[in-house]
Amino acid sequence: MNKVEEQIFQAIDILFDKRASELAYDKTIQARIYSIVDLDTGEYKARYNGNIFSVFSDDKTKTYKVDEDVYVIVPEGDFSNRKLITSSVSSQSLSYG
Repeated sequence: MNKVEEQIFQAIDILFDKRASELAYDKTIQARIYSIVDLDTGEYKARYNGNIFSVFSDDKTKTYKVDEDVYVIVPEGDFSNRKLITSSVSSQSLSYG
């Protein structure tokens, strides 16, 4: 590979790395229900890494108990966004097929 080709590939790598670092992805975390705020709105307080914050059930017919472990989606990985409980950890199956 000649020097010009190598420089072009390096430039492409730099541009790709910069663009990839700017992308925002949803993050799924495992949190523990700390308290029940309002069952009508599906709002709970959850604890994750020593922090307590509001989370909302994505299905208001599902209810969760204090100290229950749940999966929570953090949109774009930004904890200031509205966070949604997707399910209880125990209700997830690890078997496929």
